[in-house]
Amino acid sequence: MSTHPLMSKTKNLIRSLIQKIIFQPNIRNNIVRRYLEVTETREWFIHQIAMNETRQKAEFNQAPIKRLSKIQGFEDCYWLFSSNELNLGLSQLRFDDAAYLYQQLLCRNHPRVAEIGRYKGGTTFLLAAAGAEVLSLEIDPAVQDRYVPPLIRTLDHFGLGDKVDARLADAYSYDLGSNSFDFVLVHCSPPSYEHTRMLAERWWQAISVGGYLILHATPYLPGELKFIEEMSNSVEAWNAVIEPNTPGENVYFKKIGKL
Repeated sequence: MSTHPLMSKTKNLIRSLIQKIIFQPNIRNNIVRRYLEVTETREWFIHQIAMNETRQKAEFNQAPIKRLSKIQGFEDCYWLFSSNELNLGLSQLRFDDAAYLYQQLLCRNHPRVAEIGRYKGGTTFLLAAAGAEVLSLEIDPAVQDRYVPPLIRTLDHFGLGDKVDARLADAYSYDLGSNSFDFVLVHCSPPSYEHTRMLAERWWQAISVGGYLILHATPYLPGELKFIEEMSNSVEAWNAVIEPNTPGENVYFKKIGKL
């Protein structure tokens, strides 16, 4: 059954109004959280609140790193994550996703990682801390200008500055050249199925055999979720397999041969 245009417009208006009020802490605490318990768009609202939390609170300049001088294990990266119910901090990975990815990187000798979408750079730091050589792409100049300097200062503090190449670039047109990667992490929240597919097809060719394309399966990214389902049903055509029993929301597609 199709939705009447007026109903669709009203729904979008209500969603826009609610999106504005959830950024008001007093209103959010007294009204919105109760609404989240029953609304069918609960995942979307949680994501909106989480994004606001990380925009307001997560800063490398405020990270408690002065008593740390070296990353010796995943536990030394605890400060990248928040301790609120939304579990968002400098890194927007879920804690279980982050721990699993960190362990996968440790299992390789100098793994090469392409991170598509950097934002504040919390996941970028995590990748470098696990021993990866990281090409990190960000398309937004304002994000690049604001967040790269504190990220670089923090990397340098831990002796990791030479591991990260933080570039301002469009992943949809970036010249891959002869680059090859062991992991390509799509971390930019593609707005649609078409955008997700374009990224996957483009970057799949740069993944070495035995490497992984990592996508984020979550309800607030329906386009990416649709593509993950499609790729999961056609892994043979991609010359890929799905890594089994991975925790969290990240899906690992392992490249087992060239197309």
